[in-house]
Amino acid sequence: MSNIQDIREETPKRSSRRSESDIKKVARHHTATNGGDFWTFWNNRWKDLGWSTGGYHEIILRDGTVQLCYDPTVVTNGVGGHNSSTYHIALVGSGSFSDAQEKAWHERAHVALDRFNLSANDVLGHKEFSGQNTQCPGIDMDKVRNELRGIPQSTTMLRRGDKGDAVKKLQEDLMKVGEELPRFGADGDFGTETETAVKSFQEKHGLTIDGIAGPKTFAKLEEVLKISSTGENDNSDDANENDNNNNDETNNDNDSNNTFKDVTSGHWAYDAIEFVRIEGIMQGFEDGTFRPGDSVTRAQLATVIKNLMEKQ
Repeated sequence: MSNIQDIREETPKRSSRRSESDIKKVARHHTATNGGDFWTFWNNRWKDLGWSTGGYHEIILRDGTVQLCYDPTVVTNGVGGHNSSTYHIALVGSGSFSDAQEKAWHERAHVALDRFNLSANDVLGHKEFSGQNTQCPGIDMDKVRNELRGIPQSTTMLRRGDKGDAVKKLQEDLMKVGEELPRFGADGDFGTETETAVKSFQEKHGLTIDGIAGPKTFAKLEEVLKISSTGENDNSDDANENDNNNNDETNNDNDSNNTFKDVTSGHWAYDAIEFVRIEGIMQGFEDGTFRPGDSVTRAQLATVIKNLMEKQ
């Protein structure tokens, strides 16, 4: 756990407040200084600009100490034009940060993402916001986001021939969103089966179909996983009811005691999926899959409701 220095009661601030639900982004900054803390920046810059509130909600000092400067409901002055929906975290330094700082950043970023129900995709460097002309935060944000996703910094791309834990996690995530790895599963070896699954995922989501898991593929995968875990869907009108009808009477093969081959016991909704299968409320596809990451059409929903009513 990071050393926390709570100065929220002491810092000058405006009286107006926002709701935490208004927060849609977490911004990473650097201070472009060799040292300093909130009071250094307030007395030497922010106060002279006529600001009523400082720039950052949190400041991570060189030794990894975290200054909590403002509650999330306070709008600070980190990125012009984007402050009303952004939570700001700054690291003291100018493009070079201590291990203690990076450890604290990782911890505090995850605290913010969990609190505001955001993902690594919602973490931006100052310069990545529209209308900004700055080098802040002085670091490759693709690497920062990958680290928040649990992907080692050295692993910015995975392709056929790669092996290890990062490959295994990729395979597990692909299966969670409905891609098929029927022969080898999550074995940590990026072979042709994994490449085919990556290509299938890329094709479904409008990405370049090259079979290489790079930053855009990882970002989209995280997005789809988040939708699956929260029960959200995109209500796409492009869904083909004939192809995606989970309750088509021709799909009776899944009424056996075997679970769906794309739903492992580690899937977050495994118990619920098993329940609706066993009770005959929902069925799978002819290929033995359930496709848990697919969107639900109105026709499918109507069929599920009908099955539920008939069970009463």
